[in-house]
Amino acid sequence: MKRFKMLLLAILSVTMVMAQEMKVAGTLVDRDTKEGVLMATVQLLKSDSTFVKGVLTDDAGNFSLSIEGPGKYILRFSSVGYNTISKSFAVSQTQPEVDMGKISFGADAVMLKGATILGQAAKVTLKEDTFVYNASAYRTPEGSVVEELVRKLPGAQVDNDGKITINGKEVKKILFDGKEFMSGDTKTAMKNIPTSIIEKVKAYEEKSDLAKVTGIDDGEEETVLDFGIKKGMNKGVFGNADLSIGNHGRYAERLMGAGFQEKVRIMGFGNANNVNDAGFPGGGGRWRAPMQGLNSKKMVAFNMNYEDKGKLKLDAGGRWNHSNGDLQQTQAVENFVNKSGAFSNSNTANLTRVNGYDARVKMEWTPDSMTNIMFRPTFSYSTNDAQTNGVSATFQDNPYSYGDDPLASLDSMAEHGVIVNSRQNRSVSYTESKKAGAMLQLNRKLGTKGRNITLRGDMSYADGKSNNLSLSNVHLYQVKDIYGADSTYQTNRYNVTPTKNLQTELQFTYSEPLWRGVFLQLSYKFTYNFRKSDRTTYDFSRVDQDFFGNVMSSYRNWTDYLSLLSGNLGDYYDKEQSRYSEYKNYIHEMQLGVKVMKKKYNLNAGVMVQPQTSKFIQEYRGVSTDTVRNVVNVSPTFEFKYKFSKTSTLKINYRGTTAQPEMADLLDITDDSDPLNIKKGNPGLKPSFTNNFRLFYNTYIPGHQTAVMTFVNWSNTRNAVSNAVTYDETTGGRTTRPENINGNWNTMAALMLNTS
Repeated sequence: MKRFKMLLLAILSVTMVMAQEMKVAGTLVDRDTKEGVLMATVQLLKSDSTFVKGVLTDDAGNFSLSIEGPGKYILRFSSVGYNTISKSFAVSQTQPEVDMGKISFGADAVMLKGATILGQAAKVTLKEDTFVYNASAYRTPEGSVVEELVRKLPGAQVDNDGKITINGKEVKKILFDGKEFMSGDTKTAMKNIPTSIIEKVKAYEEKSDLAKVTGIDDGEEETVLDFGIKKGMNKGVFGNADLSIGNHGRYAERLMGAGFQEKVRIMGFGNANNVNDAGFPGGGGRWRAPMQGLNSKKMVAFNMNYEDKGKLKLDAGGRWNHSNGDLQQTQAVENFVNKSGAFSNSNTANLTRVNGYDARVKMEWTPDSMTNIMFRPTFSYSTNDAQTNGVSATFQDNPYSYGDDPLASLDSMAEHGVIVNSRQNRSVSYTESKKAGAMLQLNRKLGTKGRNITLRGDMSYADGKSNNLSLSNVHLYQVKDIYGADSTYQTNRYNVTPTKNLQTELQFTYSEPLWRGVFLQLSYKFTYNFRKSDRTTYDFSRVDQDFFGNVMSSYRNWTDYLSLLSGNLGDYYDKEQSRYSEYKNYIHEMQLGVKVMKKKYNLNAGVMVQPQTSKFIQEYRGVSTDTVRNVVNVSPTFEFKYKFSKTSTLKINYRGTTAQPEMADLLDITDDSDPLNIKKGNPGLKPSFTNNFRLFYNTYIPGHQTAVMTFVNWSNTRNAVSNAVTYDETTGGRTTRPENINGNWNTMAALMLNTS
């Protein structure tokens, strides 16, 4: 019996030793910057240099390797731009785990005179659902800005308006080393940050401020680009200047300066150009014309980031911008309407001038480990001047069959019976807008198991005013008066329109753990919207056709026009054309969902119920409207994410959304203030429902430096609201009426393969 116990004890001891996990771990750091070296190759070799296995370091330079048995081993570290090093170690039954600590990795600084060193860097790597692009792997012109770099990234697109999409989703935010830049102003970053300071670009989906602290999916994910700054440039002071002068008075200047410290980062920008760069200059000697006409831009901006880790974060940005535009446009269009075609030609000259100021701030305070407070105030002020001169005409047949310049030979066109109508118009307008808003969010954890409560308030207020003087003379060649002559009319109007907009939201969310990894999520939000517009119209269409003919057009010069009128301006008040409207919307939004968080997958499923009441008041065209509408919207949500590995992810999203028609579209009113463009309402409009589905998959094979990404987006809308247009062949006018249609769908798919 004693021998049996001894044997059993020996067997148990051997079993425990064999079952004991053996591993080696450590952190690879740059010798100069003391920061972790990411994506470095770590090879585990036996003492005779036989290869056992390998791994790549993570974003912080950490690595870990499991070892099958005791013995002596060698770790070999290698990466492009660094000297390869080796470290010996041993594991045994008494020391099964070895911590190598921080291992210094020195850059390869050998200078070879007259030699060129070429290296092939991995263009893109993936980690879960984050794409990491290596900036040095993409060739960009000297002096270019990050817009040039982003255009070259696989799966990225930048349109002429500066809109950025990555893998089919619009980029709403720019970050630098994980810190917000200009709080949503993507153009300033894209057009001003030099490519030369960027080491890598990360693209991923970031949860909303609410979802990040509560874990409750609100469907407000934002696709962000996170630019990583090169080592050695994330501390200290540096600047960049790009100055260009050309013939014909062309110029493009850009200045950027930055000061980085451990807690504070400040960046300043100033630039000006008149080379049609929509979002301010971006060089490399490549001239683009994304905007029409001749445009000049000026801008001054700053961005500041402050972080006291674990306590306070502050991100702030401000910008002033000015632009002038000069567009002269000639158009020839054929519209296929009714049984015959409608041809139209126009010559238009537009002058515009815009001034804008805006500022955004984000403050996040964490007084303790259980509390998070966030505050986001915003402010903007803008003015917009415009003046337009134009001539246009509509024809029954192709006008170029009768002459090279249809608009210069209208009388000849009339003799052939081809012309339907012609119009000469001038306008001067000015718009002023002031906006302010703020968001305050308070989150409190009620324990360590995932129970938390959040209170949030949002408010935005906008006050605006617009002045518009419009002079229009129309000739209808197919409509005869009682004397057999062509019909003519003119509409000369001056509109003054003050507007007010107010939106207030109060939201409460609660998360309750049901059991391990499963949470019940509740949310209630109340929204109040108020919009008011009070357009006052003065009509002086009865004056002679050439009454204002000698007045020279210039910005805000309606006084020169109005001073010619006899009597007071109030004598020309047009009650029927004046329009007062007031809209109030009360929305109660309730969401119930379940969130499942497991090691391999996450699942969010729920439903949103949204009762709302709308009140609409309007005085227009002699019709008084006072109506109330009550509706209930119901929208399901579903999100599934499965992690095959740290570099391979599958995501499936579905969200159903319902939308109600605009109140103004439901009114049975005919707006014929412009007889060539008549608009009608439709009381029979139904609410629309849209299904949105997205499937996304990505994987990365480190050993082959191969990245694969694919996605499919699909949506369809039932009872979509579209405009039915009826063309009048006699006058050349169009009548527009909103209608419900079915069959609207959209799909988009992509496949990306990037390999060494």
